Amino acid sequence: METKTYDLWADGYGREVHLLDDGDEYPVAGYAKLLADVYETVRTSDAKRVLDMGFGTGILTKKLYADGYEIAGVDASEQLVAAGRQCMPGAKLVAADYSFGMPLDFVNAEFDMIISTYAFHHIDRYEKSALIRDLLRVLKEGGRLIIGDLAFESMEALKAFRGSNREKWLYDQQYIVYSQLAGEFENTEWKQISGCAGIVTITK
Repeated sequence: METKTYDLWADGYGREVHLLDDGDEYPVAGYAKLLADVYETVRTSDAKRVLDMGFGTGILTKKLYADGYEIAGVDASEQLVAAGRQCMPGAKLVAADYSFGMPLDFVNAEFDMIISTYAFHHIDRYEKSALIRDLLRVLKEGGRLIIGDLAFESMEALKAFRGSNREKWLYDQQYIVYSQLAGEFENTEWKQISGCAGIVTITK
């Protein structure tokens, strides 16, 4: 991992990154680099209102909150949401099963940017598509939806990678296939981060 990626988490907001990043091993290969890339994308944009879908332990969310962004977040774990409220009292954090779509708390909201890291692989392909449509509805014109996760550019790439990692492969996960999303949504971009991780960006 590059030095600048380590430096990004030197302030203590991402100790979990160091624990999870183990070089180039599936399924966490590229984890820290992906988070750093998403963070840098937000920081170099003019976004002020950011929604984090599936924020989990809040590695990115807490850092952006400390940077002064207006933060909203959704996570399925009530415990993680409660923990997030303790350290981000000014953020609007909601506990909800986002596989069913956008919670009612945000149906009339509008965000400059929406991010999601390592959350989409928990929901199936059709739920992914429905959730993306919901997210695009609350994204401002010209805003970006950034999904960083275990992902592959094509089904062929996924099958090839799975074939070389059969003993480690997590068969209960529903990984993103970029070519499928690009066929459904306009203005999509792909960035390969590692052999098993990538970033999909959809601009509204």
